[in-house]
Amino acid sequence: MTEQAPDEHKSHAIIGRRIGLARANLLWERFWPAFAPLIGLALLFVDLGLLGTWSILPFWLHIGLVALFAIGAAAALWYGVRRLAWPHRVEAMRRVEQASGLKHRPLTGLEDQLAGNPDPAARALWAAHQRRLAAALSRLTPGWPQSGLTQADAYGLRAVVVCLLFVGLVSAGRDEAPERLADAFRLRVPTAAEPVAVLDAWINPPAYTGLAPVFLTRDGAAKPAPAEAILVPTGSTLFARLSGVKEAPVLELDGQGTPFASPDNRSFLLDRKLTDGHDLRIRLGSRTLGQWPIAVLPDAPPQIRLTETPKPMPKGTLKFAYEASDDYGIKRLALEIKRTDADKIEQIELPLPGRSPKTVKETNFQDLTAHPWAGLDVVVRPLAEDVIGQQAYGDPVTVTIPERTFSHPVARALIEQRRKLTLKPAERRPVITALGAITLIPEAYDGDVTAHLGIRAARARLQRDLSDEAVPAVQDLLWDVALRLEDGGLSQAERDLRQAQQALQDALARNAPDDEIERLMAEMQRAMDRYLQALTEDALKRAENGEQPQELDPNAQVLTSDDLRKMMDKARELARNGARDAARDMLAQMQQMLESLKRGQVARQNGQQGRSQMQRDMSELGEILRRQQELMDQSFRDSRQGQQGQQGQRGQRGQQGQQQGQRGQQGQQGQQGQGQQGQGQGGEQSAEQEALRRRLGELMRRFGEQGGNIPDGFGRADRSMRDARDALGRGEPGDAVGPQGEALQALRDGARSMMEQMGQMNGGEPGEGLSGDPSQQGPGRAQAERFDPLGRPIGSDWDDGRSTKVPDAQDLQRSREILDELFRRSGEAFRPLIERDYIDRLLKRF
Repeated sequence: MTEQAPDEHKSHAIIGRRIGLARANLLWERFWPAFAPLIGLALLFVDLGLLGTWSILPFWLHIGLVALFAIGAAAALWYGVRRLAWPHRVEAMRRVEQASGLKHRPLTGLEDQLAGNPDPAARALWAAHQRRLAAALSRLTPGWPQSGLTQADAYGLRAVVVCLLFVGLVSAGRDEAPERLADAFRLRVPTAAEPVAVLDAWINPPAYTGLAPVFLTRDGAAKPAPAEAILVPTGSTLFARLSGVKEAPVLELDGQGTPFASPDNRSFLLDRKLTDGHDLRIRLGSRTLGQWPIAVLPDAPPQIRLTETPKPMPKGTLKFAYEASDDYGIKRLALEIKRTDADKIEQIELPLPGRSPKTVKETNFQDLTAHPWAGLDVVVRPLAEDVIGQQAYGDPVTVTIPERTFSHPVARALIEQRRKLTLKPAERRPVITALGAITLIPEAYDGDVTAHLGIRAARARLQRDLSDEAVPAVQDLLWDVALRLEDGGLSQAERDLRQAQQALQDALARNAPDDEIERLMAEMQRAMDRYLQALTEDALKRAENGEQPQELDPNAQVLTSDDLRKMMDKARELARNGARDAARDMLAQMQQMLESLKRGQVARQNGQQGRSQMQRDMSELGEILRRQQELMDQSFRDSRQGQQGQQGQRGQRGQQGQQQGQRGQQGQQGQQGQGQQGQGQGGEQSAEQEALRRRLGELMRRFGEQGGNIPDGFGRADRSMRDARDALGRGEPGDAVGPQGEALQALRDGARSMMEQMGQMNGGEPGEGLSGDPSQQGPGRAQAERFDPLGRPIGSDWDDGRSTKVPDAQDLQRSREILDELFRRSGEAFRPLIERDYIDRLLKRF
């Protein structure tokens, strides 16, 4: 028994701890019902304080509620103390037995004593019984405490008190919560000797700063003075209103007093601009109603600079990259230009990205080729102006305004006279004489009536209007006439596009309504379409006149109308979704791409004889492809007509057998007539098919003589053409459709192989042919054939499909397979008539 005494002692210690925890649980469960009224009253008192109730109550109601809360709290405390009963050990033991699920109260049996003076055997038996009980009670649990609030608060009023506490904490915030709670114990007792003064004071920053007002008072009294000075922008206005007093208060700013005004003899008002000062006070007699340290911040002037040197773009525009900033917002941006040999100054406005932005980082393109100073050196200074009119200039740079080069002789002469008016505006006589001489030879400008009238109007204006304003007007007129002679409608389309771009950029910057943005988007789309059309027509006109295209930058990219349309759609979608800054960036990128597109830009070429022969071969191959397609279409139509003739032989057998026999004989006669006609047409088509095969053979011979390897596709095309010729010769156009389709596909495969070889033979990489991307060819390589600004070849009959952007190579291959399958099925006579008619309608557009 001595060896088991420590285990028995340990079991008793564990049981004792469980009973102690059970007594604590019972105490907790009895505490909440007893003191719930006191805790509820305390929380309600705090709720009223956080919600600012005490500061707005009158004196008598304030003190009455505080007294009522005090009495209620005392009564609730007395009620809680009286109701709270300390739990007994027996209660704790019973709690443990119930929580552990024990029956027959074994804990009570564990504490029982052996009665009388038993013998050793009885004591041993009793000790063994006690040990078994202790071992059985090793897993006792006191259970979890339960508050019992559900029974004490059956209506759930505790939730209302907790919600009010949350609302009060959010409303008061961390700064005002202590003061609002202290208001419950601040009893403002009005006295006759000291009137109650209600002061409201705040500082309104200028509207352009976008800053919120700074309130200096709260609930009719001054806030405690902050440790740091209150920062206010210069030009802010102090507003103050004092009521409840008869004596006029005084505003003191650094010791200088300003009395309040009283418009109605019941209150006193004051407003004052703050431009300096540090110590702000409002005094009433000998009392200081409020004192605040302030710091007036001056409005710093804006800053602006050019981030890179202005540089000309391919189309003659000047690229200006700049950035500007201001503490409260920029009102205006401009470029100030001044001639190096004169004192006259002009300004060019720059767009703002939004209303009064604080920071600006933009790139702008300015077309100054029409400016009278084009070709002259000027000094450019960026200018920024903030919302209060402060101006600042960036560092000046000297640039030469790009000057457009005219090829038309009369246009060059007009621009020369225009320049003379710029350099020496007072010497008009030589210009008048030169303009008169130009009008005497109208054939020099192809008798253009509009140009003739424009030149005469400019000459008359210089003769009759001697004012200084006449010279700029005449210069503008001469420029328009020169553009008409040089470009036709291209320049006007370009100006319309720039105006549409600027209007849309301005609308996005000022957050215009969505309907206006949509309208300007549509106008820009139409202006861009007109410009690209005019650009294409100009390139074609130059090509027809034999004019050599301009040299392209080796890194230039071919810009297609699909690319521009997708960018416009993306910008429109961004604007609709509210991302107007992203829409502006998209439009700026598109504008930069258009500015990089040279006028009359086409792919480069050289004049080597070998290259010209290759171009002729490609044109010849394109003609063979087109004619082969036409022959296949004709064969398909002839086969359809033949099948319809055979349809007349078919009839249903029945009661009208004689009539069916007659219709069958008529159908047979029709078939014979059609067969004879088809044989005549088949002979002609067979001969034409043979002629195409011979033309392909001659093309293969020339290509082999130039050092190229004859593509395998041309060999397959030759064999398929021969099969088609034989079928047409037999008067079976249906049998010729399949070989003709195979010949067409083989020709296309051979054309691709031929173009790749041409690219390699002329210094290009594999896969670069005559219609490849010109941006991938170096200056020393044989140049590609000419392209219009949309990347389409000019003056070539061959188009391998590369000038058209397709969605995906797999989609293209799949469409070809479907088209070939339709052609194959259309020639199968065993298919039902309704199916063949449907296939015929599908293939009609091809």
